[in-house]
Amino acid sequence: MIKIFMLFTGGTISSAVSLGSISPASHQVGTDSRIVNAFVSTYPEYEGKMSFECEYAFNMLSENMTFSDWDKIVGILKGKALSRYDAVFIAHGSDTLAYFANMLSVVLGRISVPIFVISSDKVLGDKSANGLINMKTAADAALSKKHTGVFVPYKNPGSSAVLHKGYQITQSQILGSDFNSIPSKPIILKEYTGFTKKVIVLKSYVGADYSFVDLSSADCVLIELYHGGTSDYKCVKKLCERAAENGKTVYAASLKSGNDIYETTKQLRDTGVRFLYDLTLETAYAALSLGMEL
Repeated sequence: MIKIFMLFTGGTISSAVSLGSISPASHQVGTDSRIVNAFVSTYPEYEGKMSFECEYAFNMLSENMTFSDWDKIVGILKGKALSRYDAVFIAHGSDTLAYFANMLSVVLGRISVPIFVISSDKVLGDKSANGLINMKTAADAALSKKHTGVFVPYKNPGSSAVLHKGYQITQSQILGSDFNSIPSKPIILKEYTGFTKKVIVLKSYVGADYSFVDLSSADCVLIELYHGGTSDYKCVKKLCERAAENGKTVYAASLKSGNDIYETTKQLRDTGVRFLYDLTLETAYAALSLGMEL
């Protein structure tokens, strides 16, 4: 029998519908968690193969999380003797799922015990929800004892469940619930001291104008490039000039290394922006917020 440390943080997987509103449901501390009960009830073949030790960090929708909440989760994990467990399951919301998984990969990427971040596209009371399938995928991976690091098991609608690496999964697009991965590289923090830097994240978009962005309270700026590794270089150039005057760095993600690049990417390079190659935007954001030099 393998031993699982399960940490609950809230999210849709821990929520219920009341009067047309999805809200975090009440919970019980202990192995009689309704999520664990629902899992064992749905997949009785796992009973006797794994035991759960449950703990609650808090119970909130993930879009309401702040760095202080992330810090609490990291503190709980670092405070546990995780070597006593065969795996860690973290129940989490899907809205900030990729940001959280990428952050954990930066902070705990060298961990020898696998961490599985489990979410659900709908409340578990909905029979079409993928939460228990995602948990089953984590359970199978834990039982195999072949994995180390941070992972996100997730089933997109109409597809089989996939075990994403935490540093490769990207945010789900709006008006949908699919999660996908990109071939990015891991970055691992040497020493955790908390989220010490404020990062402004800007999207590339047609007609972009960053002149209104107040740089005074930020430590750096991170621009999300188009998929071709491009952006409006004239707009970025003006931003970089303002940032340089304030002693701030402008970073850009995500750009593949080793490929032919567009002429606009070359023009971007001349603006002074610092390219972050082969990283998800979510990993770049976590690393910069943690004070890493990239």
